[in-house]
Amino acid sequence: MASEYDFVIINNDHLIGECSIHTIDWRNRHGEVGICIWNPSDRNKGYGSSAVKHVIQWAQEDLDLHRLEAWILEGNTASETLFARLGFTCEGKLRNRYFHNSIHKDVNIYGLLLTDT
Repeated sequence: MASEYDFVIINNDHLIGECSIHTIDWRNRHGEVGICIWNPSDRNKGYGSSAVKHVIQWAQEDLDLHRLEAWILEGNTASETLFARLGFTCEGKLRNRYFHNSIHKDVNIYGLLLTDT
């Protein structure tokens, strides 16, 4: 089985972004969810929420995963709000986990048990 699945978000033949389940651990039945809306003018229109909802459902029903995680860079409040609204809980922080734009940044780990949905 694959360790990553990527989906393109399209609206009326307009490319919006992508959503993925990646870093899948089949033995322990968990994976990470990622979302990116490419153009800022397409943000805050519900595309991200809709895509992540579909990925959650697919992960549960078709992949039989037990847990999903979202690793969110410190300061990305839009992603934190999106995942919290969809039932993910902030479970902790990895300090200085990523080197981004020439500085080390913390990463907040959000988790969702698919048995809770």
